[in-house]
Order: sequence, then C-alpha cells, then structure tokens
Amino acid sequence: MREPLSRQLAVELAKLRLKKHREEKGRFVIEGERLVADAWSAGARVSIAVVEQAKADRYAPLLEEIEAAGIPVLEATDKLFEKFTETREPQGIALVAYLPTRDAREALMAVPEGRPAAVLWGVADPGNFGTVIRTTDWFGGKGLLYSAGSVDPFNPKTVRGTMGSLFRVQLGEVADPGALFALAKDCGRELVATVVEGGIDVDAWAATGRELLVFGSEAHGLPQELLDGIPGRIRIAGGGAESLNLGVSHGILLHALSSQGPPRL
Repeated sequence: MREPLSRQLAVELAKLRLKKHREEKGRFVIEGERLVADAWSAGARVSIAVVEQAKADRYAPLLEEIEAAGIPVLEATDKLFEKFTETREPQGIALVAYLPTRDAREALMAVPEGRPAAVLWGVADPGNFGTVIRTTDWFGGKGLLYSAGSVDPFNPKTVRGTMGSLFRVQLGEVADPGALFALAKDCGRELVATVVEGGIDVDAWAATGRELLVFGSEAHGLPQELLDGIPGRIRIAGGGAESLNLGVSHGILLHALSSQGPPRL
C-alpha cells in the first residue's frame, strides 16, 4: 500500500508555484504525463512522486521504476491533486524535483564547439523563455544563459512551455553585465547584441560559431549598459510589424548561424 498525500503536504506543494518558495525549498513541481516521463528519463533529481488514486494503474510501469529507485510515490484524491497542480485538467501524475544548479560557466561550456550560444536578458514572459529553451534543445545547444532579472525558468508556465526540453538544456544565471563580459572573454565567446535597427543583417553575417547572442525583452530591449559593452550587432531584416517575437527571433538566428558555422562532425 502506498502512503496517501496529506492535505498539509498538498498545501506545501501548492506554495511551490511561487519562486520564493521554490528557492527556499530548492524544489519545483513537474506535472503531466509527457513532462514527468521526460524528466525521469533525463535523470532529474526527484524527491517524491504523486499520482491520483484513480490513475495509478495507467502509470504503473513508470511508478514501479520510480519506486525501484527508492523514491516515495504518494497517492492522492483528485481534489488534493488539483490543490497543488496548475493545469485545468491534470493528467494525474506529478514529480517534485530538486532545482538543478545554474552555474553560468558550466551552461556556456555545455554548448558544443562551433555552435552559437545565447543569453536572455531581462526576459519576463515565461512562455517566451520556455520556447527559447525548447528551440535551444532542437538545435543541440545543450546550454542557455539568462540574467538574474529574467523570469524564473522553473515557473510552471515556463516548465510546460519547454515540452520536456528543460531537462536536456543546462541553464546558467548571470548576475550582471560585468559578469557576462568576463564570462564571454574567459570562454572565448564573441558577444553579439540582437537589435531591431542598425547592425549587420543576419544574411550578411560571417558566422564563426563563437557567437554568444544577447536577447533582450520584447518590451524594453537590451539595457544601454549592456549595449555599450558589446560592439557586435546583428538584426533580422523585415518590416511591417514593430518587432519579432523573441522565440521566433531566437529560432531564426540560431538556424542561420548554425547553418553558416564550421562543419559539424
């Protein structure tokens, strides 16, 4: 017999929707069949699993694997399960995982040689952040940087938006512009600011595979302090709309520079 999820623990898990509680407890919630399976197969560090009583048979093989690894599986009523999950129609399975380390140097070094890397600066939209993580995974980036002022990548909306890529891309948090400048120099990366006006059109850019693309928020762009320290500028030619969605811009530039860069083995 599995232990039941208590009301008190359900309340504690519900608090993990908030960043301050995630940071305090060092944990976040992963919910839904696909995300749970991806997280487990990617080796996420899990503290407990929770399953709805009525759906335990549906997830029996996965739950057996989790229990065999020594991780407790708790059963919950549908009401208690809904108490700590965010989706309107929960799929009845969730993991509580430990927050991974977010070392910026390790994340940047995880990007394969010859591929462009990226850093998100002051990005506040969790959906955009999730899309960028997913696109990074698609192009084999393996690592992604973000500024301390950006939205928390373990926000439930960001986690869902990654479609499982969160568990295959190493994230690194950068404290301030000075730390970014020092990191890029130390790792042999060329900082390149993405801009709407000015700069070199991506079609004319001579890619080196050493680029560290810096993306700002759609609302505010990049701060002047950062721009003053980055001589390289790149843009995507176009017109009509005021600007491109962050996720779209990131995908276009990653594709263009990955295609132009040195041959891949």
